[in-house]
Amino acid sequence: MSSPPVIFLDTNILLDYLENRNKDVKNLLRKLLRLHRRGKIVLATSIFNIVELIDKEFEISFLGWCQRKRLSPDEAYRRVRAKGDRLFLQVAEDKRERIKSKISKFIEDNDILLLSFSSNDERGCDNVFNVVYEYKLSSQDALIVATAVINGVNYFLSNDNELITKVDSLFNCFNLRDERQRRVFNDNVLKVL
Repeated sequence: MSSPPVIFLDTNILLDYLENRNKDVKNLLRKLLRLHRRGKIVLATSIFNIVELIDKEFEISFLGWCQRKRLSPDEAYRRVRAKGDRLFLQVAEDKRERIKSKISKFIEDNDILLLSFSSNDERGCDNVFNVVYEYKLSSQDALIVATAVINGVNYFLSNDNELITKVDSLFNCFNLRDERQRRVFNDNVLKVL
């Protein structure tokens, strides 16, 4: 029997689920989680996505706090961009355990595979170098994509159209916010499992 396909979840997919940002993406991820629990698929993300997720969750928490305190949008965004800002650091510290618990609980309770690669792995370094230069990716996206390549991911799910367009030759990529792509993924991938 062959191994189940590995489906990679980019940061924005995780945020859509955890922050209830998009009900269609959340519903599809629930379906993926059920298939994962039954061993039909393997859901994975990378340690680099988790770092980005922590950062985004801090920003979301801080901006929510600013809104409740009625800070102007200009003031809130200025403070987010200056992450060393005293107020940002104070709010981040206050939310630290909640954010850590939220992310850890999701990853651990759902047994999401966390992918990485060793800095001693020449193949990993070569892959990062290649994806930065060949695919014109940011450093964060290059680390994420290289990790997925090295670990043999079959499907790459993201809501970042620009990233998907750049790396669609490496994986079967789908933007889950796009209704057509979501339907194709559901009909051509999930229904055959």
